[in-house]
Amino acid sequence: MTLPRNALTIAAVLIVTLIVMKLTKSISAPTVLALTLGVIVSPLVDFAARNRIPSAAVALAVTFGTCLAVFGAVLVLAPAIEGAVREIPEVVDEARDTLEGLVSLGQNLQEMSQEVNNAISADDKPTRPPAPPPEGEEQAEQLFSFWDAVLFAPQIAAQALVFLATLFFFILTRRQIYDWLDRTFPSPRADLKTRDLLYWADTSVSRYFVTITGINAVLGLCTGLGLFALGIPSATTWGVLAFLLNYLLYLGPVLFAASLLVAGFVTFDGVMSYAPMAMYVAMNFTEGYFVTPSLVGQRLTLNPLLIFLTLTVWLWIWGPVGGIVALPILVWVLAVSGQIRITESPRKLRARRRRAQGEGDYHPLSEGLSQNDTPR
Repeated sequence: MTLPRNALTIAAVLIVTLIVMKLTKSISAPTVLALTLGVIVSPLVDFAARNRIPSAAVALAVTFGTCLAVFGAVLVLAPAIEGAVREIPEVVDEARDTLEGLVSLGQNLQEMSQEVNNAISADDKPTRPPAPPPEGEEQAEQLFSFWDAVLFAPQIAAQALVFLATLFFFILTRRQIYDWLDRTFPSPRADLKTRDLLYWADTSVSRYFVTITGINAVLGLCTGLGLFALGIPSATTWGVLAFLLNYLLYLGPVLFAASLLVAGFVTFDGVMSYAPMAMYVAMNFTEGYFVTPSLVGQRLTLNPLLIFLTLTVWLWIWGPVGGIVALPILVWVLAVSGQIRITESPRKLRARRRRAQGEGDYHPLSEGLSQNDTPR
């Protein structure tokens, strides 16, 4: 069996692109994240264009709003992260007690555990009173931590600058970019132009993200209320974490459930320690198998294997950032390539695209494109 040359070329280009994106993740990750956010807020940009609001004002407002959202999330989550770090020794003690209880169920394991404990305690006796480090070493460690922060701060600031600048200029010039893509690349459909598919893909991604955001918000609210009823400290912060981690399909809920298991061991004793995790797993199961398919599946159905492989590849490339952008990019690519069924008529899509572009804006790249709006 011989593969077509086009398929081999596309596969080679795709592999090279993924490798380059992984090697340049300090630049490519914030850039793609900004483009994804720009696509998600595209209905807001289109609404502004229909109402003659300058694109620069919308781009500035979205960029400033993103900064406020990030700062707000840091302020909400920072106390929880600090508290979790402080509770690590207590978590270790709880886990040790649980392990000892399980070992005590068998006589042989109990004797083995006793011997190991005796050996460990014997080894620990000579080294129990640790000598305090010299004052010079403490100052060196503090100085090392300080210089670590100094060295990493410019990198973080540079990535934030790349993200904000890309977001601003993409929103500002989105119409011109799509007009250029329309002239450069042919449409996969005979009844629609490339820019019609681009605007429809933006709308599809935005609708998908808004729907998922609503589902995640309800899940986070229910999780926070449930944990508050169980008596878990900082239930509001846990609810916010459930809301955020649910964007990271598969991996996010697993991490959150494991965190709730640890919180259960710290807060409760016995079987009640598993109650927070069991409650969240039940909620997440209901959301994943009943709520989301009923709300998203009617409009957009994706193969679970395709979702899993896409998420795996993007996590390998960029880590958590890749997990965030994986699904929006997948939906956008499928929509542009015509792999997602369009439920609206081509005439309606063209009319929506004209309204989204606005009639007062002018740019040399788009000159003459509105004179002939018939499909290729």
